[in-house]
Amino acid sequence: MDVVCILWLSVFVMITFQGGHHALSEDRESNRHSRQKVTVQSGELKPCKDNDHLCVTDSSDCIPESSVIQGEVKNISCFYQRNDESITCSWNSLNNYNGDIEYTLFFSSVRTMYDCPSIFNLAAVFNVTVRARSNKKTTLALSDPCVLDLCAAERPSRPNITSISSMTKNSLHVKWTTDKFNFNATVQCKIRYKVTTAAQWTQVMDNSIVDQRGVYTIEDLQPFSSYRVAVSCTGGCGQKHWSDWSTERLGSTPETAPSKPLNVCQHIEPLNSEGKRSLWLMWKALDVSDTHGNILGYQVHYVPPNQLSLGRTVNTTDMGIWLSLIDEEYDVRVMAYNGAGGSPYTYCKITNDLQSEYGFLQFYYGMKLGEGHEEF
Repeated sequence: MDVVCILWLSVFVMITFQGGHHALSEDRESNRHSRQKVTVQSGELKPCKDNDHLCVTDSSDCIPESSVIQGEVKNISCFYQRNDESITCSWNSLNNYNGDIEYTLFFSSVRTMYDCPSIFNLAAVFNVTVRARSNKKTTLALSDPCVLDLCAAERPSRPNITSISSMTKNSLHVKWTTDKFNFNATVQCKIRYKVTTAAQWTQVMDNSIVDQRGVYTIEDLQPFSSYRVAVSCTGGCGQKHWSDWSTERLGSTPETAPSKPLNVCQHIEPLNSEGKRSLWLMWKALDVSDTHGNILGYQVHYVPPNQLSLGRTVNTTDMGIWLSLIDEEYDVRVMAYNGAGGSPYTYCKITNDLQSEYGFLQFYYGMKLGEGHEEF
């Protein structure tokens, strides 16, 4: 009757807590009302013929609407982006109108607005008002004028990640560039990263002062893994708004030697008529979390301690091997290896009085490639 050598099956569950890091899912804006948004470029602005305190994108906004009650458009929020000379405002949608609505922005000031295309600058302070019209150009509602200080409302452009490199097996070195801010502003940035196949991001904050070129090293990563990385920054004289996340960049940590020994079982046959016996070794593949790279093969080293010249090293890509032994005691050790090195050995001693049997080899941790054995 055939005897089956059953491999140990081990399940390892590891929960890692990373101090100072905050796991978060994709950003989601939750509002009780849906939000509308309009962006105005400085080049779109034009003056009103009979009102030099007003700048508009649509000439019909120059016409006063005394019959419309202001304040129906609510919860206005605006930011200014200096690089593209634009202002973006968002607000709650009108819920009491079922048709299509067109929204426009117009800008006003108690001071004369001499050149409308040039009013978007860090020294400017003016009012912005939202007008809601039906598809028949009838004004449905106006917001209250919202005072906008462009210095305080400045929102940086998204950073640009220039490089990601692996510093160690557990870290990535990230470099990026940011806007050139005025006023000797302090710039702060935050970084998020995730394994490419993961759903959740991990976010870290760089509280140091960042100049035009930011640098940060992400620690405590898994070896031989691919990560997505993005950066967001705040700065300028207001430091109120964070930039959009940068375009995601990919980075990979390097391969390292396998961290766990193999689970190996053995079967020894009795001596045959030629004074030799067969040793059968079989092992279980390492868990992917322990390989830290692509397993290239397995190395078996066997030697009689009393006849070291008879020692042999065999490499195989199979999950087991047959060895022919003479009637001597043997030291046997087995390991897996990848491009970075070998795993800790699994070791056993085969005595010359050992009868036909099945069994498991002992584990000896800490012995790795280059420590007391031949290299492959």
